[in-house]
Amino acid sequence: MIREALDRLVGFLCRLVLGVFFRRIEVVGRDRLPVSGPRIVVGNHVNGLIDPLFVFGPLRVRARALGKSTLWRIPVLRQLLGLAGAIPIHRRSDAGEGADPAKNVEAFALCHEALARGEAISIFPEGISHDQPSLQPLRTGAARIALGAELERGPLGVVIAPFGLVFEERTTFRSRALVVVGEPIDPAPEVELARADLAGAVRALTARISAALEQVTLNYAT
Repeated sequence: MIREALDRLVGFLCRLVLGVFFRRIEVVGRDRLPVSGPRIVVGNHVNGLIDPLFVFGPLRVRARALGKSTLWRIPVLRQLLGLAGAIPIHRRSDAGEGADPAKNVEAFALCHEALARGEAISIFPEGISHDQPSLQPLRTGAARIALGAELERGPLGVVIAPFGLVFEERTTFRSRALVVVGEPIDPAPEVELARADLAGAVRALTARISAALEQVTLNYAT
């Protein structure tokens, strides 16, 4: 009951912040977004801390968000992340700032538990916010979480839901934003492959996620 109330509060706050910052936000393909059951919501990462707000706000997904562990070192953010039930991910690239990749075992276990309860988690698999004109190579976390949950806690019927963010002017106040929801991904073929070749299954599912995100984002040659 408390978690549900907190999720509603987080969603309201996200919509409030985005409503102030953006003049207009349009969502295309909302009917393709799974509204229940274990699901991993994945998006492109082009506007820093603004991006996760779209999951809780316009998309109205009550998700356990994954974020880099160094964000928890910022006092105000630590409180907000705790309010949202976020899960810290320790990146090797942040080891110099106190990140401990060994703790990701615990983080992945929390993700598996959330999915086993039929909840949603959200992740931006590019791993870092960027201003490049195309989707960047994905890290394998989303695929590993999906496959790990199915192998260790399944069958769960985990679904991966891709969405793309397109901004008229990323840093301009009162500009416009577009959210495009893609077709959900059923990782069942990769789950079967993972029983014999986990590394191959992770690569295959990551490639499918990348292809799905390319369908809902702008991608220009550099």
